[in-house]
Amino acid sequence: MQGALARCAAAALVWAPIALAADAGPDRETSTRGVSAGEIQGLIAKLQAPDAAARVWAADALAKLGPGGRSAVPALLRAVRKPPTRIPGGGGAHSASVAAARALWSIQPKAVVGVLEGDHRQSILNAVAALGGTRGPRVVKALQLAMLDHCDEVRLAATRALGRAGAAGGQVLPAGALRRLANATEDGNPRVRGAAVGALARLAGNRGVAPLTEVLRGGSYRDARLGAMRALASRPGPQRARVLRAAAADKDNRLAAAARALIKRPPVGGVIDARTLSAAKHLRPLSTVQVHTPARPAASRPAWRSSSSTPP
Repeated sequence: MQGALARCAAAALVWAPIALAADAGPDRETSTRGVSAGEIQGLIAKLQAPDAAARVWAADALAKLGPGGRSAVPALLRAVRKPPTRIPGGGGAHSASVAAARALWSIQPKAVVGVLEGDHRQSILNAVAALGGTRGPRVVKALQLAMLDHCDEVRLAATRALGRAGAAGGQVLPAGALRRLANATEDGNPRVRGAAVGALARLAGNRGVAPLTEVLRGGSYRDARLGAMRALASRPGPQRARVLRAAAADKDNRLAAAARALIKRPPVGGVIDARTLSAAKHLRPLSTVQVHTPARPAASRPAWRSSSSTPP
């Protein structure tokens, strides 16, 4: 166990700076026209080139082949296992190992799902980084799978990527993905919890209101409840007043104090409604509010994922 966690941490130190940059790659068109088998073999050979720029170029060229580049799958799987090497001045989006994962997704998506179901930390991190720049139902299912991983950095990256996929202007996440994000607010790692709350807050329309309300009312972690309250209070309309009035009377004194502070602060582009301000004046002083720290669940970390796990 300690060895696995150490490998996870070591991989994360190398991979973390490029996680968001991999999101910037545009969708690629796929075509096999005018590409011979010999040329494909030449591209496969370049995946082993000592120059990182050459490896990225080869992976990107293979990605454009789509299913026609299936003969490159074994070589791409080997390339995905390597730590990312950034090209000087090229940015994280040019990581050779992440480019290989993107190519693998373009050619044979089920191979990437197989990577996510495996136990090689670096491969999983690279695959999640690659999926962060794509969209579609299959991507959402793959990211849901990664959110069950026992490595904190994998869950964090997958949560952020799923949130970006469902953000305003993006796709509408299915109910299963919303539930997975809501469950992540109970994660044992505070960074994952924060990413899950942030992802729910950025969902298009009002899709995140119900799960955020659920977190605020019954969450086990104060930081997640605070994040949910602030996210809900940032939305214009009567919902803000209702949320803050209820939170200001919460048994958790820190949550109540934060709600009081927000009640007295006008929302962006708005004013405090008279009913909310009146309620704030009649609330009990903090010294009389019972101090209550929510009990954390015994199993704060998500269950270990088996190779047979599939997202809902």
